[in-house]
Amino acid sequence: LPLDKSYLEVVIHESSSEIKTLRSLAASSSSNPVWDFLVEEKVEVRANRVPNILIKVLSWQLIGPREIGSAFLMASVHGDQVHRQELTLKPAESFLPSLTKPRASKLMVAWQLCDESAFK
Repeated sequence: LPLDKSYLEVVIHESSSEIKTLRSLAASSSSNPVWDFLVEEKVEVRANRVPNILIKVLSWQLIGPREIGSAFLMASVHGDQVHRQELTLKPAESFLPSLTKPRASKLMVAWQLCDESAFK
């Protein structure tokens, strides 16, 4: 990952017509950024399927946000325990040709699906 300030964008595809986008605060400039980004969002599980959840890493440039990489969170219905998942980011397309293949960046996420009625 570059040394620019970066942030996360979480895109939840509830259905073909409903998309929710959530953004984190920027992490400090670092080659190993840490985002303290908690998302508590109601999602509908249909036929034991969780909506598609795309996580993007972006940096802010003079011309606006630039996607660095992205990965789909492979969430599934497995009780109420916390899951840790290491995601390999797919590098964003660049308009500049590169002679070397960029090293794959990884993102560690923790996630949990809960039945909201359990908290009432």
